[in-house]
Order: sequence, then structure tokens, then C-alpha cells
Amino acid sequence: MSCLSLRFKCSLLSFALVIVFAFPASESCLAQTGFRFLELGAGSRAAAMGDAYTSLASDPTAIYWNPAGLARMEGIKVHVTHSEWLLDVRHEYIGGAMRTGRHAFGGSVSGLFTGSIDRRDDKGRQVGTYGYYDLAATGAYAYAVRPDLWVGGSAKYIREGIDQFAGSGFAVDLGAQWQLPWRGVMAGAALRQLGPGITVNAEESKLPTAFQGGLSVRRPLGASGRAVLVSVEARTSRDSGANVLYGAEYQFPSIASLQMGYQSGMDNNDFSFGTKLSHGMYAFSYAYVPYSDDWGNTHRLSLDIDF
Repeated sequence: MSCLSLRFKCSLLSFALVIVFAFPASESCLAQTGFRFLELGAGSRAAAMGDAYTSLASDPTAIYWNPAGLARMEGIKVHVTHSEWLLDVRHEYIGGAMRTGRHAFGGSVSGLFTGSIDRRDDKGRQVGTYGYYDLAATGAYAYAVRPDLWVGGSAKYIREGIDQFAGSGFAVDLGAQWQLPWRGVMAGAALRQLGPGITVNAEESKLPTAFQGGLSVRRPLGASGRAVLVSVEARTSRDSGANVLYGAEYQFPSIASLQMGYQSGMDNNDFSFGTKLSHGMYAFSYAYVPYSDDWGNTHRLSLDIDF
């Protein structure tokens, strides 16, 4: 690899991280947005590693985190996640992807659902119930520019329904991943939820546009097949400013791994934990993310199938 090529890659990554920290430099840059379910992420492993996953994603969850990662896959994969979220809310994600040569394609559907919510009159009496839901259907494409550089993008249809009111719109995601010349070091960056505002019940909401980028490092532990993976990323979004994400994973040979994550600058959550077990073509993952201030705890269960 030439020095010029290395400088080019490092310059791109540095530029991305500058954007991450400079974008929300003042409070005036922050705005209240809608469709916040788009910030919930995909996959138990990513949640357990504190969402520090933009440089790591190389399975169907890359459709959400960084579509470029699809071009690093092997064969055909399917991923399903069920999340027990706060306040009896459920978050579901199902995605599939395949790679052929230098090209990769994927699609996913995700949604946030509540049970029946009491409708009350101005005197507090129950007069019925109503529902709330969010949906996103996404198609993604990725391309291996070189053996050490991947790019990708996705387009998603978004819809929100509250009682008898509903609104829909579109958004795009863009991403890139680089295999840096140092052994086991990967860089990644992604721009997510880029699109115009969406109107529901005559009120327009901006999308929670976010930029995330950082590095991950994997180091084997002797000849045992065990390894340690560490990821550090920075993220900024339109309505919540910047924070730094940390993830770590201890990998056992082929069968299991343990994860831990930490998110700095968050009001109600910081640490997260998880595990992943593999058997043949199947892998099962679990993530536990506790919240403070009596919000409760969240649990995610995932299934990966590798064809």
C-alpha cells in the first residue's frame, strides 16, 4: 500500500471525526425531532457493545449501522431481533443480505409497537383506546472498491401512525469501512437518517439525522483461538449532541463471546452487557441495557442464520 493511499484514508477518517465533534458545537444546532425509533439500532451484539458498531458491522444489521459492511459478508445471512423496550414497548427487526463477488444486497423491516393506550376525556375518564406504531422498510447496496475499502448506501420508507393520524416519508443512509494497514484495525463511518421532515397530523418533524465513526481493533490471544475486540466511536445526532461509544468483546473459539459497552454523555443509560452463542449455522445473542431514574431495563434477543 502506498503512503499516498494511507494518507488519503487517514485524512478521510480524521475529517469524519472532526464533523462528529464540530456539528453540535452549540446548543443552537440542536433540534427536536420525530421518529426517534430510528435511533434504537439493530442487533443484540451492537447494543451490548454500547452501539460502537459502525466499524464492525458485517452482517444484516449493517443495513442499519453501516451499509458498507454488507460487502464484507460471506454468502447469505438472516438476522432477527426482538427487543423488550421501556414502558411495555416492543421493537422488532428482521433483515437479510447476500454478497456476490464485489456486490452485496440487503433488506430489512423494523418497527416499534405499543399495546392499547387509554383514551381519556377532559375529566380523566376512559373513553376508549388507541394505538401507536413506527415502521421502516429498507433496501441496501454495498460495493467492495478494493480488498481493503468498502462503501454502501441504503434507502428507507418510514411510516408513523398515532390513533387515526399517520405520516410517511423517505430517508437515506451512507457509509464506508476501511481495513487499515495495521493488523486487525478497522475504521468506519456512517451518515444515517438523512432526509426531509415528515408531517403527521399537520405537524412536521425533522428526522434524527446522525453521524457516527470510529475504530475497532482485534487482537488474538496466543494460539488458543481466543481474541479481544475493542471498539471506540464518536456519534452526533441532530437532537442529542455528541457522545463517545466504547465496546469490548472477549471471543472464545467459534462457540461464544462476551460483550460489554459504555456510552458517555447519555442521561439515562451508560453500561451494557451481552453474550453470543454459536452452533453450526445458528447464533443466539442477548443484550441487557439498564436505565436509571426508574425507567427500567431493556432486553434484546437475536437470532442469526448463516446459509
